Amino acid sequence: MRYFESTAYAEYCKRVYGCDMKQMGMISVDELSLLEQEIKLPTNSRILDMGCGAGGISLYLSEHYQSEVVGIDYDDEAIEYANKNKDNKALQFHAMDYNEIQYDDATFDMVCFIDTLYFTFTRDKLRSLLDKCYTMLKDNGKLVVFWTNLPQMFEMNDPAAVNTEVGKWGVEKSIAMNFVDLTHKHRQFWAKAYAVAGEMDDMLQNEIPDEWEHLRNERKIVSGLCKKGDGGGIFRWLYIFTKTKGFGKKNLCSG
Repeated sequence: MRYFESTAYAEYCKRVYGCDMKQMGMISVDELSLLEQEIKLPTNSRILDMGCGAGGISLYLSEHYQSEVVGIDYDDEAIEYANKNKDNKALQFHAMDYNEIQYDDATFDMVCFIDTLYFTFTRDKLRSLLDKCYTMLKDNGKLVVFWTNLPQMFEMNDPAAVNTEVGKWGVEKSIAMNFVDLTHKHRQFWAKAYAVAGEMDDMLQNEIPDEWEHLRNERKIVSGLCKKGDGGGIFRWLYIFTKTKGFGKKNLCSG
């Protein structure tokens, strides 16, 4: 059984994230609501959800923005589940490695990395992918990145948003950038996640033993980080990059 088929994991998501969208260590309802407050899109916009998993967050975005959402993920089984369970014609799901994604320039009104950009694994791939996604935006389109600095990520101890790999990319390319500091609430979130994980450990281990072992280890690490201050704890930001009219591939190559 996979996490998106588990009734115990569905209950875990409701208790930790506020809603069962099959999130795998990802975003809460509060943060999605914040995204809607920060970004307004016209109805019938086109959104790309990079690393959509089982499709629950794509569905949320589609319904709340009343827009078409294309979701991609390398997990074939998750994409199969998403396609099998969708009843919204505004949703498309495709199995692919997003490092290899190819869409025409000016295709999307918003491209989202909701705790998935980490899986580029290297700085060069991260920057190349951000460049590519930026060119896929329409003028005034939004590139959205939810980013948490965990030990396995590229940076660790610096709390400044402009000093993460994502922030550095925006600064060096001279791209219009806003960011929201989510650190305080996110530390509270992980403390709650750790507590609920302990309460539900037996049920989750029984239904999704392999995935739960990974998540349990992650939560042990993060629960320690969420207690630390600016000297090396966990930090989180919402980045919003805006596609400026006339800013294209030439600018990215020269940045």
